[in-house]
Amino acid sequence: MKRVKVNIHEEFAGLTFELRSKIPLLRRHLEILAPHRTSLLNRWADSYREVFGKHASLKGRRKNEVFGLWMDRFFEGLETEGDFLPHYRRMVEFGHFLAENNVPLEEIILSLHIFEEISFPLLMSKYADEDRAKVIYALDMLFHNELACMSLAYFTYYRNEIRRLDRIREDLTHMIVHDMRN
Repeated sequence: MKRVKVNIHEEFAGLTFELRSKIPLLRRHLEILAPHRTSLLNRWADSYREVFGKHASLKGRRKNEVFGLWMDRFFEGLETEGDFLPHYRRMVEFGHFLAENNVPLEEIILSLHIFEEISFPLLMSKYADEDRAKVIYALDMLFHNELACMSLAYFTYYRNEIRRLDRIREDLTHMIVHDMRN
């Protein structure tokens, strides 16, 4: 059984799967998917709207802008030359952006799976049957790494938010105690 190499990056305080050996395959994915960016983006946005309906946190043009930015980040990952760390840093930044804009993490996770569902048929149509498992495996590892980066951003954002609210609570408590004494 082939082992999966996992790297631990202090910078992210998290885990990423090693993808350097998958770079040629990921680049081929980019060649296949990039010409279909607009149709993939439209199908992704439509599927998102169908799944989340009126409860979606992203609506209208904002949804297309966010998914467009996300797809650009994904394509950047597919064209990586060998060092994925800059890409992962951009994914952490993107995760911070989503958290700051109140897009729930569970919505992001499901949105990534929606993108998998709309992109896989196109990819599968371009590969021979015997190569399809490798195709899915490489892309799935990249998606896992990207999701880990975005999740880290969410957890960091909310830890900081909790600290901020704790400071406000402490300040208010001190003010109330001070006012009660006077």
